[in-house]
Amino acid sequence: MSSSEALVALAYLNLNRCNVSDEGCDKFSGLTNLKVLSLGFNRITDACLVHLKGLTNLESLNLVSCKMGDQGLANLSGLL
Repeated sequence: MSSSEALVALAYLNLNRCNVSDEGCDKFSGLTNLKVLSLGFNRITDACLVHLKGLTNLESLNLVSCKMGDQGLANLSGLL
């Protein structure tokens, strides 16, 4: 398995307190096997959440202390 195949197969990703910002969040959309994504205590805003709406296997999403509103959260409405 190549490193890019392993990344796509990733099920758990913890990026809490990693100084993540909206820039580069488009990369999350390719991680379709993610079950758990932790982005707490980062500089994530509404702009990032549009890239999470296709993560249909997501069971847990941590956005503690991230700055977002109803407009951004609307992108998550189709997720269970």
